[in-house]
Amino acid sequence: MICAFTGHRPGRLPWGEHEEDPRCDLLKDCLLGTVRHLSDKGVDVFLCGMARGSDTLFAEAVLRLQEERPQTELWAVLPCRGQADQWTAADRRRYHRLCGACRHVILIQEEYTPQCMMRRNQWMLERCDVVVSFYDGGKGGTGWMVRQAQLARIPVISLWEIVNDPSEIAGPA
Repeated sequence: MICAFTGHRPGRLPWGEHEEDPRCDLLKDCLLGTVRHLSDKGVDVFLCGMARGSDTLFAEAVLRLQEERPQTELWAVLPCRGQADQWTAADRRRYHRLCGACRHVILIQEEYTPQCMMRRNQWMLERCDVVVSFYDGGKGGTGWMVRQAQLARIPVISLWEIVNDPSEIAGPA
């Protein structure tokens, strides 16, 4: 089985670029728990668009799971060559480290076009059995992917509510 991920870039994350925020730590824990649970249910391939922000955190969670379960595969689905060319040096190093750890790197198209991100998302949707999202309910590519998954009756696991209101899962004190 195959899982695809969709989520926001740093500009739409509640903590922005500050990954030391406790909510970011909570998302990292939720991502690892979710991919572990999906692996228990038979998911062995995880597709990631490799954007900055939540995609990066998802890829890192899958790689942590891979340490426990070597059969786990992370696939990078890149919208175009040079996706990270304009990023900071640190973000480019992280991106290249993650891409280098992937079982497969899929390049959707050579050059950037305004449609390449949607084409990447469509490619993932056409192949996945479940979607994990970190989505705030607004417009954009993440919202489009969640809506398309729902229309196609692909289950969507949302982590937004858990991370932004942890009391919902904390239970009685």
